[in-house]
Amino acid sequence: MKVGGRQPVAAGIVSRIDPDGNNRIWIDLLAEVEPAACAPLEKTLADYRNNRRTLLQSGEERQRERLARNHGISGSAVIPNPLTETACREALDSLKRQTLTVLQQQIQAVSSFDQT
Repeated sequence: MKVGGRQPVAAGIVSRIDPDGNNRIWIDLLAEVEPAACAPLEKTLADYRNNRRTLLQSGEERQRERLARNHGISGSAVIPNPLTETACREALDSLKRQTLTVLQQQIQAVSSFDQT
């Protein structure tokens, strides 16, 4: 079986990347097939983690403020869980979808650049 170029292999590797997971093995494998794609993908994943952290922190702060305002609960007794908020979960899902789209676009751009 002959594969037409590196793009299908690289795209298959990228399709296994989970922005929430440990992707070291996939990035190392991608480095063997399409080395130029690794740095942009790693930056995209780092950006995702930073944006995810920011969304979670914002959700925690909203919960703390709401508990203090509505119930008079504050201080160390409050252990917020932003994942219980629909808005936070939706924002995280949207961020993940956007990141996966960017990853696919990056691999296509690098692979098409190499073919010219």
